[in-house]
Amino acid sequence: MRYGRAVDILIAHSPPKGIHDGTDPAHVGFAAFNRFIDRFRPRYVLHGHSHVWRRDTVVSTQVGSTTVLNVCPYRVVEIARDHAG
Repeated sequence: MRYGRAVDILIAHSPPKGIHDGTDPAHVGFAAFNRFIDRFRPRYVLHGHSHVWRRDTVVSTQVGSTTVLNVCPYRVVEIARDHAG
């Protein structure tokens, strides 16, 4: 809560709805994650579920102060420490 958010990282299987969605119903994200982002403003939302086979596929999306990353099949994420007292 010190930095205006209650959660730093949310790790989920599926993405938020409308972000990194697939074309079939099984690969559409969850609206509850969008509400979670609006309320708790985590630094990162990491999700899988949507396999990335093409280099031109969007895998990182900024939603306000939250970075949503598709980490499927894997991804190294370096998280810097906040610069506060």
